[in-house]
Amino acid sequence: SDEIKKSIGFLSGNTKLYGRLTPRELLQYFGELYEIPLQQVKQRSEEIFELLDMHQFAHQRIEKLSTDQTQKTSIARCILHDPPVFILDEPTLGLDPVGRRYRQCRALQLFPHDGRKRLDHPVQRSSG
Repeated sequence: SDEIKKSIGFLSGNTKLYGRLTPRELLQYFGELYEIPLQQVKQRSEEIFELLDMHQFAHQRIEKLSTDQTQKTSIARCILHDPPVFILDEPTLGLDPVGRRYRQCRALQLFPHDGRKRLDHPVQRSSG
């Protein structure tokens, strides 16, 4: 049902985004889908852009973004509606290695001890 969808933030390693939109437009679009008031979407978008260091490219078309920037945009879409459950399949796939470590620490701020659940599927690396 729609209520179940609104209670889950889902991110897979190969999530596709609308290339002709900017990250800001994409969040506004998904805000409408989640029936979030526009002012709340704008406020939440600013918080996310700050957290994920996205201000520099928030007005660029997604099709022109780097892999790192596109993955940040996917993460932003996943957390926009502040769901109680997050399902993250390889959330750092495509993020630059230095930034990945930094954002993993910062991302802990997204999951305070308030009862929300985070289900991760880490990147599997071969040892050979």
